[in-house]
Amino acid sequence: MVRKIAVFNDLSGLGRCSLTAAIPIISALGIQACPIPTAVLSNQTGYESYFLKDCTKYIDNFTREWHKLNISFDGILTGFLASYTQVEKILRFLKVFRNENTLLVVDPVMADNGETYDIFTNELREKISELIPMADVITPNLTECCILSGTDYDSLNSIKDDEAFFIEVFDMCRKLTEKGVKNVIVTGIRRSGSIYNSIYTNEKKTLLKAKLFEGSFSGTGDIFACVICGCLVKGLDIETAVEKAAEFISASIEDTIKDGISPNDGVNFERFMKMLVNE
Repeated sequence: MVRKIAVFNDLSGLGRCSLTAAIPIISALGIQACPIPTAVLSNQTGYESYFLKDCTKYIDNFTREWHKLNISFDGILTGFLASYTQVEKILRFLKVFRNENTLLVVDPVMADNGETYDIFTNELREKISELIPMADVITPNLTECCILSGTDYDSLNSIKDDEAFFIEVFDMCRKLTEKGVKNVIVTGIRRSGSIYNSIYTNEKKTLLKAKLFEGSFSGTGDIFACVICGCLVKGLDIETAVEKAAEFISASIEDTIKDGISPNDGVNFERFMKMLVNE
């Protein structure tokens, strides 16, 4: 039987992110991606302007119809959420479809580089904070981890010593696990000319170094979360999953830079899907 992952995320016509990245990547891993659009956008929000259609009112329809079909999921992945009401609907979805064998990965898309996104509200943060403790894995970037753990982003980044800095990063992760989440992966931590992904589990703390590229590229956070979720559903350990995700993204970014493509247009992940097939 083909494994299935339910994916809550937006559908952006341009930008190679969210569902347009999730569906092919999860499929390449040999898993059926079952999308639930949280919003439909003409293009991702990094462009100068965009059209957005909120899909909140349709989520319960997916839950109801899939329940009629007696569908079960091996994984559930959440990404961009357009409103705090969507979190309430996802919580209802979890009550219907999640069992002890269903992996829940939450990518708390809220902020980056010390600033929250325009659509982000205090109500949305509070609701996401209700979802976080239920997750098996969360994949925040550094800014999002600060928000979720109640840490001041500027104060954290003012720490000069790398060892002291990462002690604080892992302490933020500890605070989140104390709220209930099992595993915390903090993504894309830029430090001293390098980039790191940190992994905090009940068993240990791990810091994995990846290749640093200048600039920020659309969709890399979505891609990372998709590879993590797919690899874990397939039974890989969390460190291997993070290494695979980092290698896949690095190859995609390097090729994108060679092609001179705008970061808003996303990365050339399509050319490297062979890295995921039969993983």
